[in-house]
Amino acid sequence: MATLQARKGKKNTTYRVEFMREGKRISKSFKIKKDAQKFEALLLVDNDLANSLTNHILTTLIFSEAVTKLLDQDTGKDPSKQQRLKYWTSIFGDKPVGKVTRQQIKEELKALSNEKAPATLNRYKAAIGSLYAYLSDEFDIDYNPVKGIHIIFVYGS
Repeated sequence: MATLQARKGKKNTTYRVEFMREGKRISKSFKIKKDAQKFEALLLVDNDLANSLTNHILTTLIFSEAVTKLLDQDTGKDPSKQQRLKYWTSIFGDKPVGKVTRQQIKEELKALSNEKAPATLNRYKAAIGSLYAYLSDEFDIDYNPVKGIHIIFVYGS
């Protein structure tokens, strides 16, 4: 459950949204009350967002490190998977894995759609999806920003 607090300072009032999940307290401050209320509502509706803000692995494991761990253990038959994951590393390399959003992935796939065929886009999507599946198995996290992305919508728009 998230709480919204008004905090009066010397010059103005700020609004803090605070919530706890799995014993970890998270808070974020806003200058505008309406923004704080939107964030509070989003936390209540979007369980993935709340998990990504509180899960230790999602907030500390860097994307490039996660790709390295996956490739060290990968015994797949697709030799191009490494190249595709390196592409994603060039985009999200220094971000924590929990800070990569569905919208960012859709935007990158849309940018790729100018030069790649839909089947190739699907392979890029599958490569980053395999990373989050690996993280789910390895660290028991329930976060996958690739879920729900359909290549037809990315390619067609």
